[in-house]
Amino acid sequence: MKALAEKLFIFFIAIAFVIGCTSELDFDQAEDLSLEPVIESSFIFYQLSAEEINTEATSQSMVAPFMIRDTVALDLFNESFLNDNLIRIDITRDTENSTDEDVEVVFNYVDDSFEPTVAPFSFDAPANTDRPGIVTSYQGEDLELLKRSTQIVAELVVSPTQSAFSDSGLIEIRSKATLYLRID
Repeated sequence: MKALAEKLFIFFIAIAFVIGCTSELDFDQAEDLSLEPVIESSFIFYQLSAEEINTEATSQSMVAPFMIRDTVALDLFNESFLNDNLIRIDITRDTENSTDEDVEVVFNYVDDSFEPTVAPFSFDAPANTDRPGIVTSYQGEDLELLKRSTQIVAELVVSPTQSAFSDSGLIEIRSKATLYLRID
């Protein structure tokens, strides 16, 4: 009798387990899945010594204020995956100016014809200072305009207070891009 009771108990537990643990599964929910990863990457790095700036100024017979310009290819938006799924980009710039002169840094985002795609981004780098975390965000219409950029023209505008730029120090610009994606 005890063996029969144990068998009935196990039978009813098994029935309850099978009935209680089944439900209709909706596999169409996978279509509603949306991923929103955030990716950080190095963006642009510049480093100019005071000696390099003096050499550039002297070789071109520049008078104050003078500008040093560099153009960098921007192939970030050539990837269709990134172009289709990017919803926002934050560009963070850190600047260190250990020279004795104030400088202005200007970033121009341009297309293949050197036409600006978004408003230039500029900031001052006062003498002997660090400026961490200058952030520019692009989303919506501004992001769509930025995606047309194929090059960045970086300009360093120097207005030495003396007849020549100081001989010591360094100007360093580090930046990173934080990409916000939505993958549906």
